[in-house]
Amino acid sequence: MMRIQKFFAYLLVLSVGFGAFLVTAAPAEAASLPPWPYIYSGSVTVAGNPASDGSVVTAKIGTYTSVGVVVKDGRYVGLAVGAPDVTYVGNAITFHLDDVVVAAETDVFRLLLTPELKSPFDLTFPAYPTPTPLPTPTATNTPIPTPTPDVPGPMLISGVIELDYGSSTDLLGETIVARVGSYFSEPVLIEENYGILIFDGLTLDPQDHKFIDLD
Repeated sequence: MMRIQKFFAYLLVLSVGFGAFLVTAAPAEAASLPPWPYIYSGSVTVAGNPASDGSVVTAKIGTYTSVGVVVKDGRYVGLAVGAPDVTYVGNAITFHLDDVVVAAETDVFRLLLTPELKSPFDLTFPAYPTPTPLPTPTATNTPIPTPTPDVPGPMLISGVIELDYGSSTDLLGETIVARVGSYFSEPVLIEENYGILIFDGLTLDPQDHKFIDLD
């Protein structure tokens, strides 16, 4: 009889211990799983007008940001908001459009037994902020440099000397020069060729553009 009582006592202890294990293990397993999400759908307006197609709606809970959904025909569909762990439970859910403006509507993230659909959950956003215009640069006139006139190269002159009066022999051995303004060329010798007075190789090279077009 004593052996039977001890057996039941051991069985009772094992049963209590196993039950305690089940009780403690279940919450630990539940805590390790991410919470069930809320799934939102509804209309989207910006400053009273339907949001543009292609705009993106996201939801945020603290540091968590959901995967965005694209607006079409002024509506968003299937925005799943499920935080990674239970530490987010009880925090506010905010809704964002293009990550620029925040909706007037908010929600609270709670622990669910199954995913919960929230439709219609309409979102109203303020107008997008007006971008700050960039300052218009002041136009400045770039001075155009005055081109420096080209300096003409040397000019070689040869010619015949005709006398109105006197004898040509009077000029043989003399020199002739050319003048342009204040410039004088180097002299060259007057020579005779078959009874004609000539000069050759008279060089004009003033090396200054100010003498251009002067006689």
